[in-house]
Amino acid sequence: MHRSGGIRAGKTVLVLGAAGGVPSAAVQLAVAAGARVIALARGEEKVEFRRGLGAALAIDSRAPGWPERVREATGERGVDAIVDFVQGEPGRLARPLLAVEGRHVMAVHAAGLLPVHPNEFYLQNWTLVGCCMGSGYGERLPEIEQRAHDHILELVRADRFHPAVGRVVAFDEIPAALRDLAVRKILGRVVARNS
Repeated sequence: MHRSGGIRAGKTVLVLGAAGGVPSAAVQLAVAAGARVIALARGEEKVEFRRGLGAALAIDSRAPGWPERVREATGERGVDAIVDFVQGEPGRLARPLLAVEGRHVMAVHAAGLLPVHPNEFYLQNWTLVGCCMGSGYGERLPEIEQRAHDHILELVRADRFHPAVGRVVAFDEIPAALRDLAVRKILGRVVARNS
């Protein structure tokens, strides 16, 4: 998000699918960088969960007209970046919300993949950023991961990042928790405790 996505202080960031473990971390990391975050999540419970992580605005993706709410929230200017954990139709609907020179950071594709036409990007001077740790970095990967790890620990020590744990389960409850994860009933991370 920070290195390739250009997310920093003063930017407005839209996070799609903002209720999962990694997306909830993305919300907090964008807030910690000084960005204004608009979080999109499915269902009122997930929207409330996002508000607790510092998002300036949390919107239910099931609500009709959610793109208009984002547009209004940015004063019609648009967002500087989309951090997209959903893609598919929500990603397609979100892309026109990018400001000129905005970045669409594609991280995961929970709603599937739709083709992206180059015209969308070069006519608006947008940037499409792929975000998949491990792919293509080769021997640079340990250094990149270590820098990211060190940065997150600094934020934890400064009380600016808190892993969002939505549920703590016993080992025998792991299968049920995995089923809930598969159907997106999980908020934040699930932690298994051996006791």
